[in-house]
Amino acid sequence: MSRDGFEALRARVWDDPALAVELAGLPAERFNGELVRRARELGFEVEPVDVAAALNAGRADWLMRWIR
Repeated sequence: MSRDGFEALRARVWDDPALAVELAGLPAERFNGELVRRARELGFEVEPVDVAAALNAGRADWLMRWIR
């Protein structure tokens, strides 16, 4: 299941500061594709829809902080 792969990738990025910096430095227009590519290189099953869902959830959480 790709959602499990995404969560595993998230844990890997959390534990690998160099990887986090690498990903943070990607231009926004390349981020999703590069993240999926990098995830697969690392052996994680991640789909573009997982990345989009996580980004949307993060944006919604950030916006809700200011509404509450």
